[in-house]
Amino acid sequence: PTRPISPTTILFEQPAMDKGNVTPKSWMKWLSGIAFLVFLAIHGIVLLVRGQFPTIVKADSPTAIDLPHEEEEDDFRLGKSCVYNNSNKKKHSDVEHWVCRECSSEDGSYHCKSLTRQRRCRSFPRKNPDDTPRVYTEYSPATRRKSTMTVYHHDGHSEYAKFGIPVCSATLSRPCFDLARCRKTSSLDGPLQVYSHGGKTLDAYLDYTTQQHPDLVQRVSNASEACLLVVGPESFDSPNDLLHNEHWNHGRNHFIFKAGHFFGSHQDRPFNDKLQFGMAAVSHHSMDDSYNREGFDMPLGLYPIWNRPVDYEQLDMDRPRRYLLSFKGNIYPWEQRSWQHRWLASEYWHEEDDVHVDTKCVNTKGHKIGYSNTDPGNYGQLLLNSTFFFCPGGGGINSFRFSETLLAGAIPVVTGDFLPPFHPEINWDNCTVQVSEARVVDIPRIVREIPIDEVQIRRRRCANLVDSVFGSPPDVKQHFLIAMRIWNNRINHAMKRQGEIESLILSNK
Repeated sequence: PTRPISPTTILFEQPAMDKGNVTPKSWMKWLSGIAFLVFLAIHGIVLLVRGQFPTIVKADSPTAIDLPHEEEEDDFRLGKSCVYNNSNKKKHSDVEHWVCRECSSEDGSYHCKSLTRQRRCRSFPRKNPDDTPRVYTEYSPATRRKSTMTVYHHDGHSEYAKFGIPVCSATLSRPCFDLARCRKTSSLDGPLQVYSHGGKTLDAYLDYTTQQHPDLVQRVSNASEACLLVVGPESFDSPNDLLHNEHWNHGRNHFIFKAGHFFGSHQDRPFNDKLQFGMAAVSHHSMDDSYNREGFDMPLGLYPIWNRPVDYEQLDMDRPRRYLLSFKGNIYPWEQRSWQHRWLASEYWHEEDDVHVDTKCVNTKGHKIGYSNTDPGNYGQLLLNSTFFFCPGGGGINSFRFSETLLAGAIPVVTGDFLPPFHPEINWDNCTVQVSEARVVDIPRIVREIPIDEVQIRRRRCANLVDSVFGSPPDVKQHFLIAMRIWNNRINHAMKRQGEIESLILSNK
């Protein structure tokens, strides 16, 4: 039997025929095939220009695009940008998972061209970011219904979006926080009454704070007398012991310090499917905007592995540096978004004299399949000789590079979902440079356009912050001290605000 002839068959599988047998009907089929392919080509170009680079919108409904907290509308008409190609789900072949282009404006019209990869590392997929909510959202990923009691979080791992966490805010109101406990035990502008759930490390931090700053924190031995109850990395042997502790009360008035080290495990994320901290406030070094309840939870920093050379203080902060922008690190083909950010920098930052990229591509078995530009021992010299240093995360949103870049006197460049240590109480705006995921490929142009006087302002702001936030020399006790200062300030403000409201109500009787 004769196979049906489609327009594609007409174009590419046309059987030989005698000229005398060519009829008007066959010519019409041939022309319709060409018209169909032309239509597909034009339609594909339109999707590439408009559909693949949509205008970003804020998440105010379950169908809107969930975005990091600082990202503004960007129509991608100018400069370099990349968007993830959700339609390409192949995992093992070197396919293009990103659509990247560079656009310019001339005579009122926009012109775009595709960017060329350097093919340093094999392309790899990530978890589809549209499967579940990208960031902190009130909409359930399962039912898409809005909740007034629970929020959900997601960073590319669908299992982390299955569980909601209580809605807690900077007002420190019930059910998450009971200010009545603080009224009984703490006076306004007085020391904060703190109870420790124990553990060698936590007790050492708390003893240091109370000895150095007795006006800030007062330790109490009776949990009922405490305004704030603190849990540390070694306070309990198991999650079950914590959840069944007589003072836990679903986490109310509790603060979990360094949740990533809880029960002795160094986790990249503060929550998982086995342990939820209920109404307790959580501090963690990978507290991105998909986890953080602003003004309630507390982002921390990762302490540096590399440290300054002994003669660092003799170096001029404003000295000329060899590189404007640098990045050095491994790239693993794993599903977290941060590995993709590293890959984008490696593939699309075409090296110039003042832009340096040094990456190693690592497969899932740990075998290096890429290359390295520099000797591993030169990492510190690279930091010291860079004005800006790209600090993408790895398994989590944070990276040791952030604190190490600060220690080297360089300026960290971070992605939009990154929350710096102790945000929002400590303002990092005049220090870090923050870009959206789509603009990672455009970082060289972005930092190049920052005026010299602004670079110097950012550098000095960073230098002031690194010693005050991480300590000089770096010491984790400094993080705990700042955390207690913030809690003292939060509770005092909440108590004053509540007192003002009560006075206003009584005066209107």
